[in-house]
Amino acid sequence: MALRHAFEALGEPRPSGTAIRSPGERTERRRERGRHGLLPFPELRCADPDVMRAWEQARADLTALHLRAVGGSWFPAAGVPWFATVFGRDAIISAYQLVHGNPGPARATLLRLAELRATVTDPRRSAEPGKLPHELRDGELAHFGVAPQRPSCTTADATLLYPILLHEMWRWTADADLVRRLAPVAEGCLEWAERFGDRDGDGLQEYYRDPGLSGPHQMGWKDSHDAIVGADGRVAEPPIALVELQGYWYDALVRMAELREAVLERDGSGLRRRAAELRRAIEERLWSPDLGCHLFGLDGRKRPIASVTSNPGHLLWSGAVTAERARAVAARLFAKDMWTGWGIRTLSALNPGYNPLSYHRGSVWPHDNSIVAMGLRRYGLVDEVGRIAGGIVDAAVRFENASVPELWSGVDRSAADFPVPYLDANRPQAWAAASIPLVIRAILGMECDPTERRLTLDPLVPERFGEIELVDLEVLGGWVSLRAKGREFEVTERDADVEVTRAGP
Repeated sequence: MALRHAFEALGEPRPSGTAIRSPGERTERRRERGRHGLLPFPELRCADPDVMRAWEQARADLTALHLRAVGGSWFPAAGVPWFATVFGRDAIISAYQLVHGNPGPARATLLRLAELRATVTDPRRSAEPGKLPHELRDGELAHFGVAPQRPSCTTADATLLYPILLHEMWRWTADADLVRRLAPVAEGCLEWAERFGDRDGDGLQEYYRDPGLSGPHQMGWKDSHDAIVGADGRVAEPPIALVELQGYWYDALVRMAELREAVLERDGSGLRRRAAELRRAIEERLWSPDLGCHLFGLDGRKRPIASVTSNPGHLLWSGAVTAERARAVAARLFAKDMWTGWGIRTLSALNPGYNPLSYHRGSVWPHDNSIVAMGLRRYGLVDEVGRIAGGIVDAAVRFENASVPELWSGVDRSAADFPVPYLDANRPQAWAAASIPLVIRAILGMECDPTERRLTLDPLVPERFGEIELVDLEVLGGWVSLRAKGREFEVTERDADVEVTRAGP
C-alpha cells in the first residue's frame, strides 16, 4: 500500500483509509498475541526479518524478567544471572525505554522505588533523605544488616532519573493522578540533588564514596572500579562530577517545571531558572575544544577528566547542549576510535586505558547506544539514529535467539563478522532488551503531548528496514496503529481520541 504524506493522510479527524476498531476487537487481538504470557506490547511488522526477530526476542526477554506486580503492573528485574532483583537505575531506564509501548513497567517502577526511597542518613548504605536505591537484596546477610543491600543507595543517578520517568509516564498516559500522588517523591529527588548531590555548592552534581562502603566503586552507570579514567588512562579520584549527571539534573528540573505548571498548579519558573544556570555551566565547564566534545567529567580537584567517551551522548538525550555542539558530539561519537560498526564504544580506542574486552573501558552497551540514539533524534540527526539502530539489530541477531546481551566487546566490525562477546554479560538484561523498542521509537520520531492530546511523528526509516508497522500502540488511554516508510507515515487504525500529526520543523 502506498503511503501518503502525513498532512494528506491526517488532515481530518477521521482520515480516509483509517479503520476505527472497537475496543473489543483490539482487546481480542492483543489477547491472542499474549496467549503465551508474553509482555503486552505493540505488534511490530517490518520488511527486515532481523528487526522482527530482535523485537520478538526482546519482548520474550523482558517477559522473563518479570519480578513482581506493583500497582497492577510488573516490575523489571535488571538481568540474569547476576542482577535478578531491584536495581533503581536499571529499572528507571528500562521503563523509560518501554513507556511508549507499555506504560505498566514505568508505573510499577515509580511506585516501587517510592516505597524504597531513603528517609534517614546511613553512611553504610550511602543513604540520605530523598535518595533512591541502587540495589535491593533479600538474603540472610541483608536481613541481619551484615550486607548493606536492604537497600543500598550507592548510585548518584537513580534519584535524578526518577522525575524524568514520572514526566515521561505522564506524557504517554496523561495520568495526572499518578503525578499528584508521586509529586512529593519527585520533589524530594530535586531537594536531594541540591542538598547532597552538590555538597560543595559549585552548581554541579558530584558523588562521594565513603572508603568503608561496600558495593560499586563508581556511582554513575559506568560503575566498575576502573571505569572513570582520564586522558592518561589512570582512574580519576573522587568526588566525581560525571558529565551525564549534569544532563540528568538539567532534564529533571525542566520536566518537573512542566509538571508543576501543567498538573500541580504551581509555579515552575524557579526550576527553569536553575536549569538555565546548569546548562550554562555544562557548556562553560565541561566542553572541551581539544576533544571536540564534552569531558568525561571533573575529578575531586575539579580537574578535567579529558577522555572521549559515550557519556556526552547522554547530554543530547537530556537536551542540555546547543545544536552546534550536539552536531560536534555526534561527529566525535562516530569517529573510527568510537564507532565499531556494532555500536558506539564506552571509551575511545585511543585512550591508554582502552580495553575492548573490559566492562566499561571500550565495550559496547546497547542501552547506552539507545539513549544516545534518542539524543541524536532530539537534535534531528536522523541518519546517525539509523546507524545505531542497524548496529544493534545486526549485533542482536548474531547472538543466540537474537537475544540482546548486556554488552559486547569493542572489537571493530572489520575484524570479524560477529560482535565478540563479553563472556560474563547478563542475558537477558532488561535495558539491553529494551534498547530495541527505544531505537524503533527514535527511528519513527514519536513523541506525545498530553495537554494537546497529540501524537507526533517524524520518521526516517532506514532503507534496509523497508516498511515498519506498529499495531496497537498505547497512546493517552487509547490505541493507534501506524505504518511508516522512509519519511512518510499513515495511521491505519485507531480508537484513541488523539490527534496524530507530523512533528513541526
